[in-house]
Amino acid sequence: MAEQELTRQEWEELREQLYVLLDVTWDYSANVARLEQINVKKQREERPEDYDQRLKQAYQERFRQTKQDSFERVVAVLGALKKLGLPRDLWPKEIEIKR
Repeated sequence: MAEQELTRQEWEELREQLYVLLDVTWDYSANVARLEQINVKKQREERPEDYDQRLKQAYQERFRQTKQDSFERVVAVLGALKKLGLPRDLWPKEIEIKR
């Protein structure tokens, strides 16, 4: 089987699809984290600032975990595409994200 390289247009289309996936997985991570916050109930006699801190912590932990399970996988795919020949001028900024 002969190897075929992607055309410039195919690379551009692939990049656009991956941009969409990056957006979708980022939004997904944020939405899952917001749902986690809904499950945090205020405890009796809990100070508002303590409750707010627990809400923030619940959001951050769930966002980090969900982002790692989704968004960062797309970033890894982008890294592989870079090695496979994605033209340098098509590299998205997201490809340089430090994990």
